[in-house]
Formats: sequence, structure tokens, C-alpha cells
Amino acid sequence: MVKEVVIVGGGTSGLILARELGRRGVVATVFESEKKVGIKADRASGILSASGLSKLGIDFSDAIVNSLYGASLHAGRRSLHVRAEKVQAYVLDRIKLAEICSREAVDAGAKVVTGKRIGPKELEQFSSEGKIIVGADGGLSAVARWAKFPPIEDHVLTFKALFEKSERLIEDEVDLFFSERFASGFFGWAVPYGKGTVELGIGTRSGSWNSAEAFRRMLKEASVREAVGEGKMADSKASIIPIGTRSVTAKGNVLLVGDAAGQVKATTGGGIIFGGACAMVAAKSISRYIDNGEPLERYDRMWRKLYGNDLSMHRIIHAYYSRAGEAGVEKLLWLLNILGMENFLSKYGDMDRPSVMVKRFFLRNLAD
Repeated sequence: MVKEVVIVGGGTSGLILARELGRRGVVATVFESEKKVGIKADRASGILSASGLSKLGIDFSDAIVNSLYGASLHAGRRSLHVRAEKVQAYVLDRIKLAEICSREAVDAGAKVVTGKRIGPKELEQFSSEGKIIVGADGGLSAVARWAKFPPIEDHVLTFKALFEKSERLIEDEVDLFFSERFASGFFGWAVPYGKGTVELGIGTRSGSWNSAEAFRRMLKEASVREAVGEGKMADSKASIIPIGTRSVTAKGNVLLVGDAAGQVKATTGGGIIFGGACAMVAAKSISRYIDNGEPLERYDRMWRKLYGNDLSMHRIIHAYYSRAGEAGVEKLLWLLNILGMENFLSKYGDMDRPSVMVKRFFLRNLAD
């Protein structure tokens, strides 16, 4: 049985998969089209939950930019403030994180090849050689197109910029802004990077106005300007994020992981935690295929059994606030305040696993 795996895409999910395969004695080669891994990773925000990161086994300490304890959600004249006693999330340097993941993969025995774009010709060659091919090349995955996987139907366009020399008062909390005036089908955010730097960003549903225009509209809001203080815009980047999951992620000798599979939280567009967790499932599935001949298609069932419910709940929450608009979210924040959910979320909130929060909510009520 061939024990070689080709991973197309040197993002976090692909590199975690390569690390896990190397630790299982499977030869894995990662092909990254850019000259360095992570060179474009900072197009997306680097807010990652502390609980989720702890399960990925990454030594991410050198990539920490800031520690976050809470968040404020704003819609209309209402706000919901959530703050915990312990660190809930970290702001990470995404480029450094990718470099760390690359080193861990190489240390485990994987090969990382940069500056090499893989197209249909190379994929056909790999397939003819009996190699396992993994698409970890983002939501617009070339591997998925080549292998004719079902498309991802829903995407969000994002635009973000850093504001330096900001006088933001609270440097360990995030602000989220819901308003159809500028964030159609998504939201805006202000993330403190510490040392007077704030990231201001916005997501808008693809098909509406472009993300740069949405960003300009958001900047006109007084509450948004207050969140970034008098900082000066220093850098800006745009990206596209999948917020739907492919109906099939394994076919023949081809698997998809991370954004390529749509293993992304539809509520926030965050894909590192679930993508990395599913990459670990993929490593187990590939290892079982090599050692025992178990079908690779079992990977699809395995990751959905573990994480499918939570990803579905994220899509339901996203669908709600997308349809509700600013007035609907404003009413929801009012209701949550009336129900005392600020305290509950501060104590039991989970950024990644809404199913865990639901269980905690019902268990708490049963105990009362």
C-alpha cells in the first residue's frame, strides 16, 4: 500500500495534517504556491479561542499578540457585554502561526515545498501514481474543482485595516457591530492588538456591495470611530471566506480539509479551530486506510459526527442574524439582557461549540 500523501495548500489545516501524518509514520508533502508559508495568512483576523487552540497541539506562544477576556455586541441602541475571569481568546500573528505549524510539520517528518503551484496536470500525475491527495487550498479550492466536488454556495467578503496610535480605552475586549447599513448578512469588528493598535474589519455577504465600500460606510458610524479612537489607518487587506460546508469532502483518493471543505464557523468566518480539528481526523482516517484498508470516505462521516452539529448551529445562528437585520439583533440583545444571559455567557460561553453552551444552559436550569 502506498504511504505517500500530497497536501495542496500550506495553510494551518494542511500543515497540522502533515504534522499528524508524520507522527503516524506516513510520508506527507505539502505544496504551497507562495514563496513562504503564511505570506497571505494575515488577510484574515487572528482571533482564536483559548479552548480550541489547546486541542490543536500547536506551540503558539510566540505568535500571541494580545489576550482577550470579553466582547461587546452592538446593534442599534442596544449592547450586550460579556466578560470572563479567564482568557477566552488570543489574537495571534497569523504569519508567525503558519511558520510555527510549518516547523512542527517538518520536525514530524513532513516535507514542505514552497513556490510550487499545483494544477490539474500535476494532480492527474499524483493520482496516476496512487497517491492520496488532500485539498487544503482554501474555499476556492483548485483540488475541489479538479475532483468535481460539490461547490460551496455561500461566501462572505471581508475587508480589514490596522489603525495605529489608537487611544482605545479597553485593550482586552472585542467589539462587534451589527447593521445592514454597512454589514449586509455579517458584521463589523474592532479587535485590539495592544500597544495602541486596533484592527477594524467588516464582512458582507457576497453579491451585495463590495467589502471596501462596506468598510467605508462602517467608518462613518460614530460608535465604530469611538472603538478605534483617533488611530491612523496603516494597512488594509481583503479576502473571501466560505461560510457553507461542502456536502461531500471525500471521494476516491481525494480529501478536503479546512476552508476547502467549508469547515468554517458561519457566525464569524473562523476556520482554524475546526479546520485543524478536522485535519487531525483526516490524519486518523488516512492512517487507517493505509494500515487496515478502511475506505477514505469514512473521513467524511467521522468529522461530521464530531463537529457537524456545531457547524450546523453556527449556520443557523448566522442565518438568524442575517435575516433579522439591525432591528432584530437589537431586540435579541435586549431579550438576552432581560434573561440575564450576560452572566451566563460570561461564565459558560464557548466561541466554537454552541452545542456545549446549550447543554450547560439546560443543566444549569435543571440544577436550579
